Amino acid sequence: MIFWLVLNLSFLALQLESEGSITGRMWAYQISTGIYVLDYFWNEEKMLTTWDIDYVSMSIISGYAGRGGHDEIIQRLLELDADRVWIMEGAARGGQLHIIEYFAGLSPLSQSEIDHLFKAACICGITKIAQYFVENNRDAIDINKGLNYTLDRYHNEDIQRYFRSIGATIPDDLIGDELTNALDEMIFNDEWYS
Repeated sequence: MIFWLVLNLSFLALQLESEGSITGRMWAYQISTGIYVLDYFWNEEKMLTTWDIDYVSMSIISGYAGRGGHDEIIQRLLELDADRVWIMEGAARGGQLHIIEYFAGLSPLSQSEIDHLFKAACICGITKIAQYFVENNRDAIDINKGLNYTLDRYHNEDIQRYFRSIGATIPDDLIGDELTNALDEMIFNDEWYS
């Protein structure tokens, strides 16, 4: 920013040297950029935090930290007020049960969080995470939908076997409902990146 201010002042000096006077446009430019630079230094902390970490990159970092079970990164993200759902979704997709248990121990999961994380685990075929939600939230979980989620993407026989063992069936009106959302989920599919 200081370099930009010095560069602008050199334009002002060049105009004064070459034309003998400074135009109104040059003054307007110098004043407006000067105000911008002053505002930058006045609000520098806010500028730096919003430039480096925005909503999208925070969600991606949180998801991958949760998926990989990187506890130190997760703690740092929590200090930066990352949304715990992003971290837990990554954990659900990566089979990192200890992270979900940690957050559930801090405060009870809401119904929407349970639904979201259960669906993520089922779509990715992570049996131990789906089983955790079924065992700890049986009244809040629709095991038939869980089985349907497993049919949409990975066709993971282990998780399908688990759901069938606890009595899950797929009603005719449910089959394929989630297939329409396949593109929304595609960016999280490991095969998409390989």
